[in-house]
Amino acid sequence: MKRDYRSLFGLLLILGGALLLLQQYGYLQGEWSDAVFAGLWALGALFFYDMFRRDRAQWWFGMLSLVLAGIAANHVLDLFFPAFGAAIGGALFLAAIGIGFLIAYRRNTANWWAIIPAGVMFTLATISVVDDLGTELPFDTGGLLFVGIGLTFLFLAQLRVDGERLSWAIFPAIPLLILGLFVGLGQDASWSTIWPALLIVLGAYFLIDALRKR
Repeated sequence: MKRDYRSLFGLLLILGGALLLLQQYGYLQGEWSDAVFAGLWALGALFFYDMFRRDRAQWWFGMLSLVLAGIAANHVLDLFFPAFGAAIGGALFLAAIGIGFLIAYRRNTANWWAIIPAGVMFTLATISVVDDLGTELPFDTGGLLFVGIGLTFLFLAQLRVDGERLSWAIFPAIPLLILGLFVGLGQDASWSTIWPALLIVLGAYFLIDALRKR
């Protein structure tokens, strides 16, 4: 049966009009365009989600739905919590993209490659939050990028595709983690941390590997 989106579109128009009125009378912050675009992006997100729900094999519809939902959420945050939106808006958008790649993997484990961009997006989202909130860390956020990608490959090394483990991923994981510690802690401070951390990571990897083979 062909779907009729007129009722949904009508509800979004009513919601957009109500938000515009609240904004005009000073009950909401942000610009009037935030209310309009929040509704438009939300409509697009619902449309692509419906496409994905009807055909789960088309995982890119789910990804598009999440991306548009992330944009709509940013506009909503700008209306209701502009300071909070400024701090986490970028991270929310990046995380939505990361979840989209995870959907690609969950729908078909042959799409193991999707774990890599998902990990990159989640890492960038974390860096964005840390930078925007101005959180003081005993660690340079530049190193977080390499650590995050290294942990992604470490996770990838535990996965099985067609009965075979992607054990090759341990080889890029270890250098990336070491590089992340060098960049994050500085070369002089890193040596006292790298070797214990490397021993812990390798020990955990072999322990998990042994337990999974039992």
